[in-house]
Amino acid sequence: MREAALGLRVHSGWATLVAIGEPRKAPVCLLRRRIELVEGTTEDARQPYHAAQGLELPKAARLIEKAREAAEERGFKELRAAVDELKAKGAKVQACGVVVGGNSPLRELQKILASHPMVHAAEGVLYREVVIAAGRRLHVGVVAVPEKELAHEAAQSLGLDAAAIEERVLAYRKLMGAPWRKDEQQATLAAWIALVGRERT
Repeated sequence: MREAALGLRVHSGWATLVAIGEPRKAPVCLLRRRIELVEGTTEDARQPYHAAQGLELPKAARLIEKAREAAEERGFKELRAAVDELKAKGAKVQACGVVVGGNSPLRELQKILASHPMVHAAEGVLYREVVIAAGRRLHVGVVAVPEKELAHEAAQSLGLDAAAIEERVLAYRKLMGAPWRKDEQQATLAAWIALVGRERT
């Protein structure tokens, strides 16, 4: 079976997923889709920290934990479905690259809920942690790549210059079709780094 890797660019409640497979130096793009990490569109489900603002801390904590648990189950199902689809195509997922932010917010819930920027940051962290947990449940190597370091990590991992990497990533648009936005491009780089395995954890 061809070795493959998933790459994910995560947002609040959903993520862009791209899968690529061997050969490692010139991988084939195998799959591109949007995956949903929550059921429904209510604020409680999609933006639990926002929904928790104004609640007493115990109730806020329960709401956020319930949302996290539901997202972890949905995320696992979505990633497992992608892994199963790739297996049917003759590709075995060995790794998962996740684009992450630079800094995590404070973990004290009271301080997070008192700051609107920290609420946004906390939700970003929550959903990134959800897909990382899903990858680990699937027993694949998980690579977390900071967004600001993505280009540098790609160059170091792949042994190619920035222009060559960009040319190859943009070329996948002809194969996969639109949309091929920044999300898809970053997810592809994360998958490629994971496939090569330079920083697999």
